[in-house]
Amino acid sequence: MQKNNLLVGIAILLAATACTQGRYLGVDADDIARTAEGHHGSDAWATNKKKDDFLPGTNKCNKFVYDVLREAGATAPKQPSGLWPLKAQDWANAMKTIPDWSYKGTNVTCERGDVLSDGVHCGFAVSSNMVISATFQRVTRDSKSTVMDTPAVRRYTGS
Repeated sequence: MQKNNLLVGIAILLAATACTQGRYLGVDADDIARTAEGHHGSDAWATNKKKDDFLPGTNKCNKFVYDVLREAGATAPKQPSGLWPLKAQDWANAMKTIPDWSYKGTNVTCERGDVLSDGVHCGFAVSSNMVISATFQRVTRDSKSTVMDTPAVRRYTGS
């Protein structure tokens, strides 16, 4: 009995230490991309819908990025106030430090799971030329050049 209690205690301790501010051990870029792809076709982030604190009539591409990152267990950064997810312009800003996300630049080859942003719209790379993002009506998978003009690339460095 004591041996079983010890094993349960160790398991709980490992689970508790693996999670820090929404980050879990073993999360990688493919986990992020797979999570985003799981929402393909969803209208939950559509402009005309309410999503949490985002009212109808507002673009929600940044909310999509935030929600996917949280669901995947990756670091999901917020604005300094702590109330709202980062905006597309934050993801694209080379001067902005985003914990666990490195800025790779523009005109660089993106990798699966990267966050892409042209300062107006943001989403995830699912290949070197395809992006999945929340658009006006639903989450779509499109050619990168169709949805963004010279996007900045951010790569996940957390673990």
